[in-house]
Amino acid sequence: PAFRMRFARLVTLACHDLRTPLATVQGFAKTLLRMDVTPEQRERYLPAMARGEHRAAIVQRLERAAA
Repeated sequence: PAFRMRFARLVTLACHDLRTPLATVQGFAKTLLRMDVTPEQRERYLPAMARGEHRAAIVQRLERAAA
């Protein structure tokens, strides 16, 4: 039980540290998409947003699994 609690705490802290930069990148990409950008630029930013959302979902699943 003590190991499990320490492991869960470690995962929770790691997930928090991962979530912050992911949110920053997603916010930046969304802001860029609201700006007047070329279709080529838009195509470049959309995959970054999708990858960020996918990674955020992985972090959420990891955190739930450790709880």
